[in-house]
Amino acid sequence: MEKPASAPRPATDPAPAKWVTDRVSGFDHTVTALLPRGFPAYVRVLHPAHLRPAGPPGNGRRVEPVTWTRIAEANGRTAHRLMQWPGICGPGGLRARQPGRYDEPPVESDLPLPVAEILVAVLRRHTTTPRRCWFGMWDGFGRTPEPPHEAEFEMPARRMWLYEGEIDAGMADFGPGIWHQSPNLWWPSDRAWCVATDIDLESTYLGVSNRGAEELLAHKGIECFPAYETDLVSWLADTLNPQLHQEGRAMP
Repeated sequence: MEKPASAPRPATDPAPAKWVTDRVSGFDHTVTALLPRGFPAYVRVLHPAHLRPAGPPGNGRRVEPVTWTRIAEANGRTAHRLMQWPGICGPGGLRARQPGRYDEPPVESDLPLPVAEILVAVLRRHTTTPRRCWFGMWDGFGRTPEPPHEAEFEMPARRMWLYEGEIDAGMADFGPGIWHQSPNLWWPSDRAWCVATDIDLESTYLGVSNRGAEELLAHKGIECFPAYETDLVSWLADTLNPQLHQEGRAMP
């Protein structure tokens, strides 16, 4: 059976990624360690936590996405554009649950599918090349189909495999298995925007036009904030909410 047009396929040449690698900073934990410098605007999209419906399974109620703002307020923390999960999630720990507030913390390294659907719908209107896009996957997952060696490229502290496809591949599962894995980096051939979901972060960052940023920031289906090239993306970015615990994970 022929693959659908939107299915990503391995690239055979890393050249389409060169404009990205030429314009990122070093591994300095800033937005431009993830995305190219020089976009008119940047946006940070927060991956939601989730609250399971009360009652026995199978009652037809859906898992409810919960915003970071709502969790911060419930825990007496300050919601702001640089807030980080360790500062707002409460004393139970990064992977803990808070009954009545959230049962599942935000996922890291993967853009949740409902959020990806919104990004694809918005970003489609802000590129002239939606049928030709490029997708980078971190090579350390170990379960993604490996493209030819010559299609590898280097991001700061991350080696990537390059794929190509239509914009809908931004919603694709690049890692068939027991959990979903979105692309870690994707952009259209006209370079109108770029999306980064790093393997250590519970947020996704975008470089985009001013109009694209305005549309994303006004969208009621996602929680997002303006971002800037020099913003820290690590836990150290949140200077308003002291971390309530420490866990043995390297700083992103």
